Amino acid sequence: MEYQKWLIEIRPEIIIKSTDFSLTEQFQNLTIRPILKLLNNSIIAFSKSFLASLEITFKNKTANEIESLISNLFNKHPTFKIYLIGMIISYLTKEELSIYLDYRKEINKRIYILLHERLRSQISLLVS
Repeated sequence: MEYQKWLIEIRPEIIIKSTDFSLTEQFQNLTIRPILKLLNNSIIAFSKSFLASLEITFKNKTANEIESLISNLFNKHPTFKIYLIGMIISYLTKEELSIYLDYRKEINKRIYILLHERLRSQISLLVS
């Protein structure tokens, strides 16, 4: 099987109700969200490892403190964001990569928001 086709076929399907999106919204919903879902376990494992390397633990922390720690990962550790972006763009086809490169700044912003929400909503997996 051709690699570019395989990259699309391995992605889980995500049902999107509306179809009236800008190009970057379409890219987010039809490309980035399925990749994030596909890579969820890797994203969680990498995040846990990164937190451990910084000697950050969630023991005896409130939910607000944990959310603050997650926000700080994105704000104070650019390497964390760069690694995650690298994981995600490695699953783009050539055509998708071209779109990503044309709209990198806006798409990265969308990716960071989705990743932040994904980590916040799965705190129990980060803590375990």
